[in-house]
Amino acid sequence: MQTYTIINKSKGSPDNSQNTLLHLYNQTLGSGARVAQGDGTATGLILFANDFGVENTAGFYTKIGTLASADRIVNYPDGNGFIVLGDGTGISSVTSFREALDDQNKILAADFATTNNTPQAVSGFNLAVETNSVYKILAVLRVEGASASYCIRPRLTGPTSSLSYLTARFTANNETFDINAFDNDVNFTSFDAANTPEIMTIEGILATNSVNPSANFGLSIKSEASGQQVKILAGSLLSLKKV
Repeated sequence: MQTYTIINKSKGSPDNSQNTLLHLYNQTLGSGARVAQGDGTATGLILFANDFGVENTAGFYTKIGTLASADRIVNYPDGNGFIVLGDGTGISSVTSFREALDDQNKILAADFATTNNTPQAVSGFNLAVETNSVYKILAVLRVEGASASYCIRPRLTGPTSSLSYLTARFTANNETFDINAFDNDVNFTSFDAANTPEIMTIEGILATNSVNPSANFGLSIKSEASGQQVKILAGSLLSLKKV
């Protein structure tokens, strides 16, 4: 390899002593060669077989590699942010990665209570839906009431004009109800005990049509009788999985 002089500094072979390498005429660089020292003192770009890496000031590198069987190109969006690839367990399947992206979960951050006999939207407890999509619904709700005799009456809410079909089953305290539309009250009749957390579950399938959704999928509750407090408790889960 020839040595060239750039800005009055001699540049030579690809090793740790060089700050910059001028690479010409398709000459071969060995694995681990430092192609350039990023800031001229510490960080560097390193070549590996099928990979390239960036080394930080602590001496650790991150590699990006290819298993391509033909020429490929990856385009990044015009914006700042982070690339998140799963939960660190090594998602390598396109199907698994799509499933991870299509899961939506909302955990209720604080108790939501009402004494109203008209439906009240549970604040912050909603999820976005898209056109022409099918979702599996799952909710596990912690609920309680001031009286065992006056129960909570929930309903699913969402963009009615975007609804293709909805079938969901509500279960609590040995009672089960099925609904087939948004804004249908589910008329549970009693709690097992007053001021005691109980579990309510919702399972179902939701499909949207081609109409752009004007609202999110969510949950409202009311009391069986005005003046009787009912609650959804913090930690309740609302989930949509696109299928």
